[in-house]
Amino acid sequence: MKKVFIVIMLTGLLLMPVKAEKISIIFFYTPGCDHCAQVEEWLEELKAEYGEDISIRYVDVLNKEGWDEFKSYQFSVTPAVVVNEEIRLQFMDITRESLRDAVEKSLGTTSTDMRLPVLVIGVISGTTACVLAVAAFMFAMVTSSGNKFRTLLFIALSFGLGLIFVFMVMAALLAVGSYSLTGGGASVVRFYVSLFLGYFVLVLGINQFNYAFEFVKLPVSTKRFFERLLEGLLSKKGYIGAFLFGILFAPVKLPCALPALGLIMEDILVKGDLIEGLILALVYGIGVLIPLVAVAVISGGSAQFASKLRWSDTYRKVSWG
Repeated sequence: MKKVFIVIMLTGLLLMPVKAEKISIIFFYTPGCDHCAQVEEWLEELKAEYGEDISIRYVDVLNKEGWDEFKSYQFSVTPAVVVNEEIRLQFMDITRESLRDAVEKSLGTTSTDMRLPVLVIGVISGTTACVLAVAAFMFAMVTSSGNKFRTLLFIALSFGLGLIFVFMVMAALLAVGSYSLTGGGASVVRFYVSLFLGYFVLVLGINQFNYAFEFVKLPVSTKRFFERLLEGLLSKKGYIGAFLFGILFAPVKLPCALPALGLIMEDILVKGDLIEGLILALVYGIGVLIPLVAVAVISGGSAQFASKLRWSDTYRKVSWG
């Protein structure tokens, strides 16, 4: 019954329609106008960069229909541009930069709108059993050495900062890579990289279902390796060791977090905004860190509490792993 339920859910996700973000541009021009020709050149550059994401309609204002539509937007002089029926520019207001800004502003959700959902996704990712597995072992090590709860809390924070560092590096690399893509092939490259990220997220998501419901037991386990690594780093390096372990743990042992993170990375890739990418990665990392700190505070640093929660069948299924 559980397998049937999972198959139905996966099929629904795969068949779910994807909303494409299309930018509609209306360009009003007068034949023989030099400034209109320059604006047309800028629009063609944007079309080459964004490909099918942009549609441009050219309207000659010397035609009666064109003139009537031109006046309906309360324009008085050409060239004039309407982006997504929201942004209107005319004559000297139109520059290469203002056109690009108008297109980017119309490309869906702003970073401020996304921060709360990204934080929620981070918190959900941080509640998975893989994070609790590390928490249980880390709590056991710190408390067995006679350290106070305050030390344990700072160890947990250092580990979380290591995770956040990796997330921000990933965001920066994608944002810089996306920004450097120019020319006609840019949208094609973005499409294939986004497609790869989509399949990557799908594979990791399926792995999460398997981790939660244990359909197939994998022959390879990294549990002992990471326990020995964590023990060595904490005993010799303290807070720095916990930070370094967070860096090593993030890309290898967090398939639980990466499906959600992959969706955020795809959004960063499409927009190519470095500052926005870093902020979203930071917000996501803070979200992942919140449950870890919460478990430490609620349990008082009890390794037994974290371990019991981590192996609870109900918790594993509710948190998808």
